[in-house]
Amino acid sequence: MPQVLEKATHIAEGVTSLIAGSYVLSLALTKDNLLVKVAFGVAGAYLILRSGTKLRAANF
Repeated sequence: MPQVLEKATHIAEGVTSLIAGSYVLSLALTKDNLLVKVAFGVAGAYLILRSGTKLRAANF
């Protein structure tokens, strides 16, 4: 049973990070300030990469 809970946690964290990363990247596209675009781009990329790690850890 603990393995099922751990797998569900990884899936939930992965999907949440993917959605958050996509949202942050979309914010980067709407900003005019270059530094803000870069900061949002880096944060969004990190969240999307983190989502892949979490989803891979779930071992579909």
